[in-house]
Amino acid sequence: MATDKKIIIVSCSGASNTGSLSDGAARSICRQDPERYDMLCLPAYSLRKAPSIKKLNEAGSIAVIEGCPSRCASEILKQGGITPSLVVEVVQDYGVKKVMIPECDPKDIERIAADIRVKLKRSEHGEIVH
Repeated sequence: MATDKKIIIVSCSGASNTGSLSDGAARSICRQDPERYDMLCLPAYSLRKAPSIKKLNEAGSIAVIEGCPSRCASEILKQGGITPSLVVEVVQDYGVKKVMIPECDPKDIERIAADIRVKLKRSEHGEIVH
């Protein structure tokens, strides 16, 4: 990483399988390399809590893992004037069908987390990642 600033991961945690997948992928990424990645508590940011605002302001970059096309996490950040450098969506980008059951397969979490890790590394090197 070119800077010692962390990449902040913001994830959906909605009450569905895709919310669980998004949250699980974010946690997996942060667990694997806690010196490089950190999660944002989105509810705290929504309430404009100072530590969450500071975390985003001091971030090296911000990545969002959305659960579905509603893109709630990105919308919340947008309301605070924050533009993430990377946004992925579990439904669109990984072909997961959303169901209103907040359970998911751990294999799907790791499959999605692995792909997001690749995208994060590519975006750190200045590539435009889709």
